[in-house]
Amino acid sequence: MLSTATQRLGRPGGRRSPASEEMQRRRLIAALLDTVAEHGYARASVGRIATAARLSRNTFYGHYDDREACFLAAFEDSVERARTLALTAHEAEDDWLAGTRRALQRILELFDQDRRLARLLLVEAPAAGPRVRDRHSEVLTQLAGAIDGGRENAAADPPPIAGRSLLGGMMIMIAERSSDPGASLTAELLGPFMSMIALTYRGAEEARAQLSTPPAQRPKTPGSKSDADPLAGVRIRPTYRTIRVLAAIAANPAASNRDVADAAGITDAGQTSKLLARLALAGLIENHGDTPTRWAPKAWRLTELGGRVEQATRLPVTGSSPNAPR
Repeated sequence: MLSTATQRLGRPGGRRSPASEEMQRRRLIAALLDTVAEHGYARASVGRIATAARLSRNTFYGHYDDREACFLAAFEDSVERARTLALTAHEAEDDWLAGTRRALQRILELFDQDRRLARLLLVEAPAAGPRVRDRHSEVLTQLAGAIDGGRENAAADPPPIAGRSLLGGMMIMIAERSSDPGASLTAELLGPFMSMIALTYRGAEEARAQLSTPPAQRPKTPGSKSDADPLAGVRIRPTYRTIRVLAAIAANPAASNRDVADAAGITDAGQTSKLLARLALAGLIENHGDTPTRWAPKAWRLTELGGRVEQATRLPVTGSSPNAPR
């Protein structure tokens, strides 16, 4: 039986469509990321999260039992996003140290692109309730084990706590530097981090080499699925609002201007029209209505480029919370 709050989400006699529920979950998680980044978890109330998402408290409780459940969903999605990038990068290398460097660079680049994720994962998660703390501890154990994979061919015999100690130090430095919007985590931290890892498992010579090696340039080989930059050539800077608009159109490939505005939480019709026009000019969306005149209702869909950008910038919210309605 559906809860009262969930029933209110739907049409008479039923729930909203899966695409609509998916959009609401994305909006709630994006709002949680913003609210936690601005106020911290302690002050990220359900009311603040719902207001930031432009949804009601009833809608929030239709998806999540409480703010900890919403935070846990955001945590899992962020971890999965980072894990996918890191594993893909690591598997592209034959050597453990080279794979570790490549994976670490991708994670630092992700944090450079979205500092909210760094704060959520490294600063706020330990204070976000027992379920999140337990899951956070599991993730740290996995990461420490991945770092300690260098023990297999280590030049010396590192202490048992080597991987966890290295991870702890890196987390402190990332959290500290991520509070500076002008800092480049990748440029500033990749070399020192890899030097510490190499010193522990491969010796001083390799540590010096890692310290002096600059971050690798992202390859731009056409057709590369693992490392090609999906934002290369995009003529508009993906902002929080443009990401929400692209997500709205992805969920409803025949969305009108009003549909997009409602789903993305934009109240000004003029702003909606201007933003959609900019996205169309950038080649990210197109109008496929039967009468594509200036005044006719629009039917927006993503172009191939827009689909790649939407996939690259979205948080993959796919029912990872056990409290999300099925």
